[in-house]
Amino acid sequence: MKNKSFEIVFVEVNQHTPIEIRERLNYHSTELKLIIESLRDEPILLEKLFLCTCNRSLLIFICHKENLNNAKKRSLELFDLWAKIHISEQYIQFYTGRNALSRLVRLAVGMESPIFGEDQILGQIKLFFGIFLKHKLTGPILNRVFQQLQFIARKIKRKIPISRGRLSLSGLVIQEVEGFIKKTGQDKLQVLIIGWGEITATIFKILNSMKEIEKISVANRTLNKVNVSCDKLKIDKVVEIAKYFDIIVSMTSRFGYVVNSDCFRDGVERDMLLVDLGVPRNIDPHLAKISLVKLVNIDTLNLKTIKNIRGRKQQIPQAQVYISGFQDKMIKFIENYQKQQNIVQILKQAKSVYIHDRKLFFRTISPKKSKQIVNSFCKKTYREIITQ
Repeated sequence: MKNKSFEIVFVEVNQHTPIEIRERLNYHSTELKLIIESLRDEPILLEKLFLCTCNRSLLIFICHKENLNNAKKRSLELFDLWAKIHISEQYIQFYTGRNALSRLVRLAVGMESPIFGEDQILGQIKLFFGIFLKHKLTGPILNRVFQQLQFIARKIKRKIPISRGRLSLSGLVIQEVEGFIKKTGQDKLQVLIIGWGEITATIFKILNSMKEIEKISVANRTLNKVNVSCDKLKIDKVVEIAKYFDIIVSMTSRFGYVVNSDCFRDGVERDMLLVDLGVPRNIDPHLAKISLVKLVNIDTLNLKTIKNIRGRKQQIPQAQVYISGFQDKMIKFIENYQKQQNIVQILKQAKSVYIHDRKLFFRTISPKKSKQIVNSFCKKTYREIITQ
């Protein structure tokens, strides 16, 4: 019997695919019935796992190398089934062997994300793996791969600053606030947020949890849209009250400067942080000339984003050392597992030959021919085993 070797395959539809296709393959972890049932009926895919992140859907499976082309073809058909449309092959990427393992680690640690070093993906991988493990669609190889994947991904995150340095706009604002607090040593800070939306709501939530922040007020054109408990003010009151705050964060579409020199006619007596997220700008840039005022605008934050991304990407060579170690370990495991399975098959075949020839021996044995038959039996069995 010919020895069979295994191949690990990574099939991906990623963020470079049109969103009209991606959204059809974006299955929530509670909506996997169709996928689980269709994969259960695919014997050519020996072990299999499907998962989704925010920007990609992918299938990881194990097959015999001799069936690789058929397995790839079948995976394309499955993606069509799940998307309920035909997907052009140009949008589906295949990776095998070491490349598949490398892709998997890079995905887990956020190296393949639009936001380099993103932290959320490992949790998503763990969630989907648990589901497919529960449904017994994974097996010895994928179980070991994903167990080791979680270990190596956490190790990379812990030892290498691949996720350090905030990239989101709200995160960068909080970083500025933290720097301001550290530099000035102030506490019991008064904060004014101008404009209410998804980003400023996130900033409010984080600031509200910081012990150095005593009070947060929100100024908005429409006060009933401010759905949090705080002091709420009309935007036209900002000129009168701005001087009483230590930190002002503004993000409104209103034209003209909401915060300008009129706010500080009496001068500035303490350190202030002004963060202008507006386009057009909300805060008069000339206020940066006041010695106690630090003004940060959207361009400043964008430059910090680029800097942080560059800093993260500088860690790629160091991360690659861990990825290579993971590849070596998993390839060795797969090879050893192949050998074990081949030995099992050889023993099964040898047992089958033994039973067959033993029956033949007892049917034909006679005192004169017993030695000759026994020798023939042993040689034939030996040859069968060696042929494996």
